[in-house]
Amino acid sequence: MNNSSSIEIAIDLWTNLNKVRGPYSINEFEEVIISLVFLRFIKEESLKGDLYKFDDSITIFDKNDFSLKQNIITANKRFDQIELDHLYPASFNGDYLTKIFNKIELDNPALEGVFSSFDFSSFLGKKEEGIVLNSIITIINTINVQEINFGVFFDELLERIINSNDKASESLQPKELVELMLSFLPKKDCLSIYNPFSGFGSFALNLPKNTIYLGEEIDKKKWSISKLRLLANKVKNRNNIENTHSFLSLANDNGKFDFIIANPRLRFTAVLKADEDNNNNQIITSTDETLFVISESLKKVKSKKGKIVITTFNSFLTSDDEYIVDFRKFLVENNFLEMVISLPSGILGHSSIPFSLLVLNSKNENLPIFVDASQCLIKGYNSSRKLDLDKIFTAINSDSVIKKDIEVNKIINNHYNLFPARYFLEDLNLNLQSGYKLMKLSDLIKPIEIKYKYAYRKGKFVKIKDLLNENPVYYASSFKEVEEIEIPKKSNILEKKAILLALRGFSLKSTVFLYSDRTPIYYSSNDILACKVIDKIVNYQYLMLELEKDYILQQIEVERSGTVMPFISKERLLSILIKIPDSYEQQLSDVKLVNDVSKKFKKKEVELQSKMDQFKKEHLEELGLKKHNIMQHLNNVKSSLDVLTFIMKQNNGILDAKSIINPVKGTTVAQRFHLLSESLKEVVYFVDNINDDFNFKKSEFLDAAELIKYCIEKGVNNELFDITFIDDINAFANDEDLIKPMIKFSRLDFEELYNNILQNAIRHGFTDPLKKYKFVIELRFDEELKKIVISFLNNGKPFPKGMAERYYLKGEKAGETSNKGFGSWKVTEIAKHFDAEVVVNDFPEEYYPVRIDLILNIENE
Repeated sequence: MNNSSSIEIAIDLWTNLNKVRGPYSINEFEEVIISLVFLRFIKEESLKGDLYKFDDSITIFDKNDFSLKQNIITANKRFDQIELDHLYPASFNGDYLTKIFNKIELDNPALEGVFSSFDFSSFLGKKEEGIVLNSIITIINTINVQEINFGVFFDELLERIINSNDKASESLQPKELVELMLSFLPKKDCLSIYNPFSGFGSFALNLPKNTIYLGEEIDKKKWSISKLRLLANKVKNRNNIENTHSFLSLANDNGKFDFIIANPRLRFTAVLKADEDNNNNQIITSTDETLFVISESLKKVKSKKGKIVITTFNSFLTSDDEYIVDFRKFLVENNFLEMVISLPSGILGHSSIPFSLLVLNSKNENLPIFVDASQCLIKGYNSSRKLDLDKIFTAINSDSVIKKDIEVNKIINNHYNLFPARYFLEDLNLNLQSGYKLMKLSDLIKPIEIKYKYAYRKGKFVKIKDLLNENPVYYASSFKEVEEIEIPKKSNILEKKAILLALRGFSLKSTVFLYSDRTPIYYSSNDILACKVIDKIVNYQYLMLELEKDYILQQIEVERSGTVMPFISKERLLSILIKIPDSYEQQLSDVKLVNDVSKKFKKKEVELQSKMDQFKKEHLEELGLKKHNIMQHLNNVKSSLDVLTFIMKQNNGILDAKSIINPVKGTTVAQRFHLLSESLKEVVYFVDNINDDFNFKKSEFLDAAELIKYCIEKGVNNELFDITFIDDINAFANDEDLIKPMIKFSRLDFEELYNNILQNAIRHGFTDPLKKYKFVIELRFDEELKKIVISFLNNGKPFPKGMAERYYLKGEKAGETSNKGFGSWKVTEIAKHFDAEVVVNDFPEEYYPVRIDLILNIENE
């Protein structure tokens, strides 16, 4: 059977397993599923030869009822509709599974320690668990192992299990990344390969014949699965994956290798401590994990044509840390550096941080090659991102605009910076028209000398967040909105007009400080550069406009270091090149041109304001209509109360539900109470929505992770669904420590936004009372957007057709379970007020068909 058919069967199996999982998450049974699928493989393989032994006393797959198979697969029977007690013995529980897999390990030395690393003890005989477990056994027994490529089938099933695990740190290596890294294998027979941090064993699957491979993985479960992957794919090389700590192993002498390959989890946690048991202090060698791995790998690679391929943070390639710069110098001057390839962000399942591929050669005889493959990306369904290998291989193997051979002297002149984009700066749009020249920023501005003053006085502490946001037309500020406080002793005080430039973050946020109100400011010189313009050379308005252009920002991007909150040094900032007209009059002319355009936009803004005023008028008219509707329903309430009070008096204070109030219409007391209730509901509804404007609370700086935990604890929780919070800490990591995911929001308004999304999921998505639903909140940093993303996912009913596009509209309803249609509109209005964006995704075929992304700016207090 071909590979595509094997993949389809794996998908069908996964679909059917989901149907019978009952109130449990499929991941609660993932170890059981992996083990039973492989047991099915062992049983069939044992019939063909001596490779595996399968004891006939294991009867777990002996009872296969094909009518049951049809019930499960074709009739979509759920676990609660399946009666299996008469088909399987009650002993098929966790203890039984442990027993049979211990037996399998004893009979098959190649599987020693694999299944015993899994925990089956939780399945100890609960009826619901038993039903699910027996259903899983029945479904797995329907697989015809002889008719599939079991390795392809196993990998597809494994990928689906891992991807559904809701753990940001778990993912298989992207196939494209594996192929790219293995493309650097030396061309020789009997290769010896060392793979620390081997994960799920992806690099071991498609190696040349006669390869000797050593992989290492500290996580016991990953190690077990990687062993099963190799056996499932019938890898015949001399492969060995050890369950050991790679840091300890790297520091020890375990031989020399032709090829060392590693894709350690970015922002992996190194245990850089002395191993007291082994008296090994060598492991304390560096505060940078990447540097440690590379330096130790260089000791293990063979001196003749040996290679190292490793993924690394871009920050390692650009850092100004003296220790790291010296190490990069060591790599370059000793001819170890063969190639650096910068890769797109978001291609790893567990992290969105951009990274690069570092290729080292024990003796490189050619110039180092730099490839900027940061845009070599194929975007697929469901926002998936994968490497465009054709484009990358074409660039590596031929002349390309994204590939350059770089002279060592040029690397030295760039302070041993190894980030590829730096060496493509001359390809920026710096072509000069007649009458313009390129000048360094240091020739145009002069940093203001830092002066500390000790006298206590009032002033304003200006932070990066207070600077203007990429708006070159409105570039002046006196920071009136910043709170005036008592300036601390020994502060960096600014009492004159100056240009302020942000040294941290993704924009300069160029701002002219106007010292017109005689209120000084103070600021952190580590975050903000204050400078004055050399106005004999450049007009400050022209400079402010030019600093926000793309060719400037591209230069700054390659000079930065860091990940989540990148930093540019003052020296590097002052070295960037700017286009300056020879004539001062031309500068003024350029400013006038921009200002004229600005005036046109201002005119349009006035026109828009006029339209808004008209809208407000219509809104007030609508409000009047709502008030009229409320009075109508209040009159109905009063009428019903009057009638019921009258009837009660007539019957000595007793109201009989069956008593007739209106003989003509036959209206009873019960019916009148129902009308009263309906009228009250309408009043409540119209009062709730009497004004579409919100009374938003004041925004404050909040830790997004803590805020989400607060909402989960305080909000709705019941037995119908589980709430899971995934905090992608890796995405909020810079070179030195973790950065808190701070946002600017009102706690009460965020709580209302959260409750609206959750209540909509409960009301419209969680409609089957017998199904266990999942509501997932994921917090991550999107490296491409440079923003925080909070994703709300649920596995309930998909949106009605077209609802995702109409989510933002006031009054839209979500099908037959809808109410008045204001919940989703409120979500978008709250987000809009706090400068956030809501993106609604509709994936009807996915496990989580509904995903709502809240995209926010990352803030600094």
